Amino acid sequence: LTAALATRARLARELPAELRVLLAGHFAQVDGTLGQGLSEFTWASADTPFFLQAVERQLAELGALVHRLKALSEVQLQRALRAVAGTQLLALPKEGRTVALHEFVAMTKEMCARGAAQIDSKMEEAERAVHFMFDALEESSVGGAR
Repeated sequence: LTAALATRARLARELPAELRVLLAGHFAQVDGTLGQGLSEFTWASADTPFFLQAVERQLAELGALVHRLKALSEVQLQRALRAVAGTQLLALPKEGRTVALHEFVAMTKEMCARGAAQIDSKMEEAERAVHFMFDALEESSVGGAR
């Protein structure tokens, strides 16, 4: 039981803050099973092994979901958002170089067009990552309930 409580705490710590709200219901299911077992069973109870198996199963399912969402968030979503944040939309002429206004406007339009295309592409990646996250949540059934 101590190991189960430690696993539950570790999973909660591993989960990025922005994803905790999404998994609140899953953690509540595990907590409900733990609470029920702690209040209803004694170590002499015949159902204790079943309780421990149920807790271990729920924690394994929750752990898999936490790791999947964390990977999607860290790898796909954050990478796409960092790329968007680093997209250059304007380049000033090198020091000492004079550029006519129409050249500067043309350079800026070209950079903005390339930047907009890159941002669009990365936002599509971010959107796919978010859809994968929601799909993972919809597919999950910690403790057998959806």
